[in-house]
Amino acid sequence: MYGDVQKQVSRLFKVSAIYQPKTSKHEERLRARAAGAKTSHQINKKTSIYSWGHFKKVESTVRQFAVFQKERGMGDLEKVSNRGVEKFLMEKIDKGVSHKHFQNLCSHFTKLEASLNRYCKEEKFNFDRVIDRCKEVAKDSLEKNIQARAYDNPKAILLQIKDEKHELVARLQYEGGARIREACLITEDRLGSLKIDKISGREIGTITLQGSDTKGGKGREIIIEKETFERLSRFIQKEKQLYLDATAKNIYRAELKAAAEATGQRYTGSHGLRHNYAQERMNTYQEKGVGYHAACRMVSQEMGHERPSITEWYLR
Repeated sequence: MYGDVQKQVSRLFKVSAIYQPKTSKHEERLRARAAGAKTSHQINKKTSIYSWGHFKKVESTVRQFAVFQKERGMGDLEKVSNRGVEKFLMEKIDKGVSHKHFQNLCSHFTKLEASLNRYCKEEKFNFDRVIDRCKEVAKDSLEKNIQARAYDNPKAILLQIKDEKHELVARLQYEGGARIREACLITEDRLGSLKIDKISGREIGTITLQGSDTKGGKGREIIIEKETFERLSRFIQKEKQLYLDATAKNIYRAELKAAAEATGQRYTGSHGLRHNYAQERMNTYQEKGVGYHAACRMVSQEMGHERPSITEWYLR
């Protein structure tokens, strides 16, 4: 497909004619079922967009994705890969968008798939498997209507958490920038040792995350306060691991929410503590004379981000 990404998106929707405001939604759904579609998802792939508002939301997502692809050297929207879709959706998860917003993005990609197939006049694209994989990660990481943002006073929230396991998880997220999944899978072999942090000059403890622990599959080291490391070590020596299953994570989030409300702060999810880490770590680097872009790159690596620009989202 030729032209810049904006022109490509416009051409895609014009040729595919996915927006059909005068078409009967009911009749299209009947035709989709007659063609073999059974689930609402299958019907969604074979039907048009009828609302102008919905179309503009889909168009906005596709434009964002097209720019995202172009930045990675893929300037032809017609050559979009499943891997590209997965990277885009995973980045949204890492930014801590609300689960509701993420679900809408997945729906928009279903319409992108339908548009591309109509444009090519063949069933060439299918994003189902990558969307399903991303949904599993989102289910574990994102909260329904919560957009992650840094807390005004995260330390006050930590002091309000009574459950020791929950407090340790919260400190791993705040002090170490760990994702919730990473903070809930700490075993004895992940524990490192005490050392001096070259940036802050403080004595800190280290935890080694293996590739299987992380969202991107790349291992990394996170650092936490000495006292937290020693408490975590004692806890794991006694309990063998720091682990929360899906139900326990929801209980943790509920206690975190109660702690935020008790301190007069708006609850912005467990991911909000990761935003605090990014902002405070950036300040530490810059106070030591590290330039903005270099500091952003270093914090990005510490948080397991693929691109420094994701870290900039955390600094807002």
